[in-house]
Amino acid sequence: MRHNKVEAIGYTLAEAKQHYQAEVEVQNFLRAINSYAERFAQNPELSFEDHLFTITAQSESPHFA
Repeated sequence: MRHNKVEAIGYTLAEAKQHYQAEVEVQNFLRAINSYAERFAQNPELSFEDHLFTITAQSESPHFA
């Protein structure tokens, strides 16, 4: 006789954190895409990578351990 395991439906805490972090990264990327042209017009030497880094740094909140 075969015993089937019933798996819990939903996220584990680790999966929820990964999902949240992925959403934050996508939002930062989209925000950088939307604002890069204006920033580039002000500073033509600004690379997209540097702009994305700035957007990402601005969105991070301090973490207290």
